[in-house]
Amino acid sequence: MKIYFSCFVVMLVLLSSCDYPTTAHMERLSPSGKVKVDIEANRVLPTDPWKVIIKIKAYSFKEGQLSTEVVAKNIDNKTVNFNWFEESSADITFTQKDGSVKVFRLVSNEEQLQFAQVPPGGI
Repeated sequence: MKIYFSCFVVMLVLLSSCDYPTTAHMERLSPSGKVKVDIEANRVLPTDPWKVIIKIKAYSFKEGQLSTEVVAKNIDNKTVNFNWFEESSADITFTQKDGSVKVFRLVSNEEQLQFAQVPPGGI
């Protein structure tokens, strides 16, 4: 009986995993073409938070990266929004399962590159 129950639980986990990916990748280029944002996200189980790495390559600066966790069903165009401003700067917003957001501000030009999490609604 224990074997049947274990098989049943494993089948449920496998079936529920089909709708919840465990890897995601997004890449965006700024309107100026001078900034590339690369988002890589992974999780072990569909119920785990996403481990997100955001990589920024801008102008002649060395590539930088920032890591965070996001609690969302998916990492895709529905949950990640890029709001570009000043041709090479952006607010990158992650919408989580509970409706809360994590906002990261990227400010870049030929002279500076700054990237950090900011309170929702900006600074």
